[in-house]
Amino acid sequence: MQYSEGTVTINNGSTSVTGTNTRWLSHADENYIIIIDNDDDFYEINEVTDDTTLVLNSAYTGVNKINVSYVIVKDYTTHYKWPLITKGAANWPTILSETFNRIDRDLYMMSMDKTIKYIQFEPLAAFPDTPEEGSMYYNSTLHTLLVYSSGSWRTVTLTPI
Repeated sequence: MQYSEGTVTINNGSTSVTGTNTRWLSHADENYIIIIDNDDDFYEINEVTDDTTLVLNSAYTGVNKINVSYVIVKDYTTHYKWPLITKGAANWPTILSETFNRIDRDLYMMSMDKTIKYIQFEPLAAFPDTPEEGSMYYNSTLHTLLVYSSGSWRTVTLTPI
């Protein structure tokens, strides 16, 4: 699900987003993604100050915008907080790119700890009896990504579009 009620105003170089007719206290949170006026770039929300003010993690790099549309991505995976794309999602290519960027970042960070052994994307006939720490399996039928970490499997359910 996404939230896009009202409009936003933001200036180049600013981290402050001002909303008009927005209700961000109940529809936004830190680390959610906001896409402004169908830009190709996305920004993480650092703080929701009130119903009409957001603070971004990084400065806005686009041109000044006054009362333009926006989309806040609200759906994330349970464990790793990767953005999900649901049916009818606006800006889904940008959201998908951000998801892959986060997966890449998280896998890289895990590999720096030398915990990722291998990733297998199908076919997987059965789980190994003694999986290696950091093993990952993707099941396209169940739309789940399974990660073996700290002695147990963690499941991330993905929503197909």
